Amino acid sequence: MWSHSSTKRARFRRPLFAALAVLFVVAATVVVGTRTASWAGPFDLPKGDDPIIGDLGGVPVSVPVNYTHLVTEYDGDPSLFDPERRKWKPPVRTFASKINSLPLMVHLPDFAPRTAENEASYYRAQKSIEGPEEWLPIGVRASSAMYLTNQQLLDGDLFNQKSKIDGLSKFRNRLYERQSETLYGLVEYRSQKLVYYPGGSVMERERLFFFTKDGNNITFIECSANIEPFEESPRNVCTHQFSLYPSLKAEASLQYDARIA
Repeated sequence: MWSHSSTKRARFRRPLFAALAVLFVVAATVVVGTRTASWAGPFDLPKGDDPIIGDLGGVPVSVPVNYTHLVTEYDGDPSLFDPERRKWKPPVRTFASKINSLPLMVHLPDFAPRTAENEASYYRAQKSIEGPEEWLPIGVRASSAMYLTNQQLLDGDLFNQKSKIDGLSKFRNRLYERQSETLYGLVEYRSQKLVYYPGGSVMERERLFFFTKDGNNITFIECSANIEPFEESPRNVCTHQFSLYPSLKAEASLQYDARIA
């Protein structure tokens, strides 16, 4: 993933920059109106031609349906796992409907939305983890679904290193060691822990990264690192978190494996 080459360095930036480009398109203000979208099921790709509309972090948005993935959730909707949802009929959405969770998906390496030409690769990718990474999931949370607090957004230190490391250490009962050198400007922590299972013991490794700007930690990347070499395994999965504030009062996360980072 982050090898000492300019090529790898450029590749590391692609998921974030591409996601920001997609989110910029998604966040464009549109003319107020009402639309609905049809669904095959709560975990299926959305169907129909109508865009997803609503208030995303204080901005009215209209998202082409082929950029979306799974179910867009709004304030007041029953949980996906709530039995009530089976009989529940979603109301007509407007640009005042507050979006809690907006799941997006773009095709790699062209960052295109889902189309008739590339849809087959989506289903193919679900069948084999060893295949090439062809899709980038992007999750956007806003309104009551946000993890970041108003104070964190105002202060700018979104992922305070000490608080984050102390919290993860306590929750996961493991030690994270800060590395002596930064990696392309990222502060890195590593951890390994011997975990015992009925079938035997396994050494589980993690790598955490923080990007700091003007003294504030504005990006947090968390990776599993169980397979070596790290940057060549599809099983080393990373979650990449950042904020869209102040353009939108929302936060975003990407998920990708170490081969494309």
